[in-house]
Amino acid sequence: MATRTTTTGILSEEKSAEREQVLELLKKAYWMEIETVMSYIANSVNLDGVRAEEIKKSLAADITDEIGHAQQFAKRVKELYGKVPGSMQFKAEQTYLQPPKSDTDVVTVIKGVIKAEQGAIDHMNADHPDAVTIYAQAFAGAGKKGWKLTGIDAEGLDLGLGDDATRVWFPAPLQTASQLRQVLVDLAAAGRKLIVST
Repeated sequence: MATRTTTTGILSEEKSAEREQVLELLKKAYWMEIETVMSYIANSVNLDGVRAEEIKKSLAADITDEIGHAQQFAKRVKELYGKVPGSMQFKAEQTYLQPPKSDTDVVTVIKGVIKAEQGAIDHMNADHPDAVTIYAQAFAGAGKKGWKLTGIDAEGLDLGLGDDATRVWFPAPLQTASQLRQVLVDLAAAGRKLIVST
């Protein structure tokens, strides 16, 4: 168990219910990273053919980043007085990143990675709506709340609210999919500072 040295904020006894909610989200994100690592390893090794080489290299490069993300989530779980779950608590959910039947089926792997993007969109909209609002307000000049993330690509985010749509550009294009999480965290932090200072 973590040593408790503070009784304020999210670590206080009064915030134990909120802390448990945060811990569940962190554990979910932790397992998503672990499962992605397993799928990326499988696909980066199993794929064959000339067309597969770039995909294999990209997946292999992302593995280290994904492990790093899992470690960050695990450390945060511990900091919040939680316990990092062991393998017996793992439940596979990513059907879309499974290795295809044919080792030359690059298209299925690419579709799986694209579907993982939709998973990131769904996660942000369900678990981090405040961050999506910050992106819209701080970087697109939107005044309303309730914006939803509708798309992610290497250059930025697409946001929608009813019939309105806007775009938030990343400071630099992503080189790998694993960079996305840190860029989203950095944008939210910068956006909060912009909103507070105005």
